[in-house]
Amino acid sequence: MKTILTGLGAAAISTMMATAVIADGGSYGSVKDDPVVSMPNWSGGYFGGHIGYGTADSTVTENLPTLGPLLPSGLSSTYDADGFIGGLQIGARRQFGSMVLGVELAGTGSGIEGSGGDCFGIETLAGGLGAPPGLIGSRCTTEANWLATLSGRAGVAFDKYMVYGVLGWSVASVTHTHTISAAIPGLPIALNGSQNDIMDGIAFGVGGEWAFAPGMSVALEYMRHDLKSESTGLLLGGILTTGTRELELDTITTKLNVRF
Repeated sequence: MKTILTGLGAAAISTMMATAVIADGGSYGSVKDDPVVSMPNWSGGYFGGHIGYGTADSTVTENLPTLGPLLPSGLSSTYDADGFIGGLQIGARRQFGSMVLGVELAGTGSGIEGSGGDCFGIETLAGGLGAPPGLIGSRCTTEANWLATLSGRAGVAFDKYMVYGVLGWSVASVTHTHTISAAIPGLPIALNGSQNDIMDGIAFGVGGEWAFAPGMSVALEYMRHDLKSESTGLLLGGILTTGTRELELDTITTKLNVRF
């Protein structure tokens, strides 16, 4: 799904940019033909595409069984993830003087992924118990598959330009995997635990938009998505543990909108 959405977003932007160049010779018209320059009205529905890049801090936590002082209550690891994103958006706006209010729904395919070694401190623990370096491995991986965001928007328009703030809610499909391995000569062992989580949380950001042609605009937008989920643990397939996962995702996208 992430490949389809990313492709559609890029195709939508390419198609609509070509339309903007063809229509009216790529301008608002000459002063001779239309001496009165009308300022854009931001009211109405719109659709478009977006492409960009995202970076994230992924935190995975295993909640362990309660065994008194023998074990800690939980083990956590944090590592970085990043990648390209792209998709489609549809929305509506209403202008009141210089103020513009609106709502938008965006669907985004994601190539954001990352991993971290010594996950849950298992390699450090094994070394402390006398295991030679490299014998025991522990790695966690996070892969964001897609992201959907419903948001409200409030902005201030300055003729063809607008700055705005965003507040909404995001839902994402994110795959978390933990692999623990033992590099035993002649008999290597690897055990995997994986969960496909539906994470959700608040989303907020800011942006700027330019109406470069009648009914068309481009925007540059920053968004923060604080996502969280709770489900089965990753250690040994979650036989004895539950898990809490958090994804602090920052994205910057370029957007092309066409009003209808």
